Amino acid sequence: MQSAYGHTGGGESPGEANFDTAKEKQWRIARIAGLLLVYLFPAFFTGPDGIGFQIPSFGFLIPDSIYELVLWAAIGAQIYFMQKPLQDQPKTFVYRWTTWGTELFLIIPGVFLGVGLSLQSFPGLYALPYPVFMLIVTLIDLIPVAMITLRGTVVIDGKNRKIYSLGLIPKVRSFDQVTGLGKLEVRVVNRGYSTYHLVVFFQDGKHWRLEQMGAERIPMEAARVTQATGLPNRPQ
Repeated sequence: MQSAYGHTGGGESPGEANFDTAKEKQWRIARIAGLLLVYLFPAFFTGPDGIGFQIPSFGFLIPDSIYELVLWAAIGAQIYFMQKPLQDQPKTFVYRWTTWGTELFLIIPGVFLGVGLSLQSFPGLYALPYPVFMLIVTLIDLIPVAMITLRGTVVIDGKNRKIYSLGLIPKVRSFDQVTGLGKLEVRVVNRGYSTYHLVVFFQDGKHWRLEQMGAERIPMEAARVTQATGLPNRPQ
């Protein structure tokens, strides 16, 4: 799957970046619509008598659980990053493995799960101690929110000399921990070919993949990023 990336402030021309900010805005709008549907459907269409339209009290808009707080925070985050995309920050590159295919593959099932999940789906939970019951229920509720919003993203922040891996478990690394930016070859033994990835290598031996691309393109992209951000370049 091809990732999208972009930056401003790192090149001579704004057109050098190929991250489609307009498309990212569309993705975020789709995520907001999915989150609102997950939140509003139970309020308007489910009740003691089952499925059916009803007018809820406006009190349902006030978050009263960890799940609802996280959901509203997720909506707020989408709105914030629509207004201030990460790739618009100075000396910043964003690598994100997403396309419309991956967005729909995650958003649509996430909405169905969010709308369809209920305690009636897990009757055995009632037998658990109350704190364990609430923890499990909250985690189950958060699964659709995570599916709709979380995407694997690596941000190279040259201004603050940090690299962020954003996803289910966010991670932060300093430029001082980096060996360099370079190429990783992945051999597909059963098919007889290799794929090549632009990656960040760290001093502890770990690495974060940024994007799969042609081997001949990687040195140019690595040089472009390191020149813009000050990140070390790993010799090929």
